[in-house]
Amino acid sequence: MEYYLISLEKIWSYRNIFYSEIKPEIKQSKKINKYYNKTERRIVINSLVITWKMKQRKTDEFYEEQLNSIVKIEKVEKSFGEKYHIQGIKSEKLKGVLERYDLDNEYEVSIFRLNGKMKEVLKNPKVSENFIEIMYCLNGECSFTSNFEKIKKIYKFNKGDIIIHRATNEIKEYEVESENLVLISIDVYLDEMIKDILEESNNRKAEEWKKKILNMFKVDEFYYGKCNEEIKILSEEINNTSVNNVGEYLTFKAKIFQFILLVLNIQFNSIETVEIIVQNAKEILEKYQIFELPTVGKLSKLMNVSRYQLQAAFQEFEGIGIAKYIKRKKMNYAKEMLVNTNKSILEIASEVGYENPSKFSEVFKNYFGILPNKYRKIF
Repeated sequence: MEYYLISLEKIWSYRNIFYSEIKPEIKQSKKINKYYNKTERRIVINSLVITWKMKQRKTDEFYEEQLNSIVKIEKVEKSFGEKYHIQGIKSEKLKGVLERYDLDNEYEVSIFRLNGKMKEVLKNPKVSENFIEIMYCLNGECSFTSNFEKIKKIYKFNKGDIIIHRATNEIKEYEVESENLVLISIDVYLDEMIKDILEESNNRKAEEWKKKILNMFKVDEFYYGKCNEEIKILSEEINNTSVNNVGEYLTFKAKIFQFILLVLNIQFNSIETVEIIVQNAKEILEKYQIFELPTVGKLSKLMNVSRYQLQAAFQEFEGIGIAKYIKRKKMNYAKEMLVNTNKSILEIASEVGYENPSKFSEVFKNYFGILPNKYRKIF
């Protein structure tokens, strides 16, 4: 049986680890390439390939530049990652451990275990357009404040929350606050994630899958993801996994990949459920005359969903709540009647559910910015 080490940066600093993990025969193997490459580390064990791409990452700037300015660091090189023991500079009560793992070229994992409070302004490193960050809070609390397009946004999350973030290079910095935080953060590079699939099968479905993810998450929106018991259990396993040898590395990588797919799939299913609720509601509303459209409460009973589910589904899918959607439907109908019929304002008001024509005129003006009788004269 032959074993190969190919393009392994600083091969001698790592050889003892792999010699102890692979087999003593490797010491006698002549097929060891001592090729030094600052951009890639790769191990080939039989046909199994494990690769580290030393590509510039979003987190490089954080770990190599920003971290030193906010905390005291004791860095420990691990077999398959890096470990940082930290202590706050502003507050010595802030202590903890950060772990960082670069898994192939597809995703990078950071695990934060912090005791105490932190409040810092962090620079936002440049990222690729097709990049998302998945964060899961195992303990404590955290908040992010951004100022995108001159709009201040604050996102808070606590134990058990999933946050999915698609960063933008237009934001220069974030204000971050945390207390007793235990957090798993996974940077997902979608182009790299589907690269092997495209190379092997030229599969359009992989591209469609990527586009679906990017369409799901708007730029600089911290999306509060859905969670389930399986995700909670898996996150605990990830947090407690040791990564000291090849077997543990592969187990850790498999858990991370499973975690990413679980999180994304549950978001897909949630959106599909939302679409079904909205579509069913629209079909029911089409069966009614405009003057007898059901109330939100009646509609939710007809659909056997809660008012909250109905409201949330329309808000997410249409960008407006169900009540506003029904109101828009009525106002657009009234507008058509004003232009295409000779019905009086009183008759039109009655058709759209207003007994008082003055009230109807007021609502119409608030909606379109013009009184109904003036609208009729113009159009």
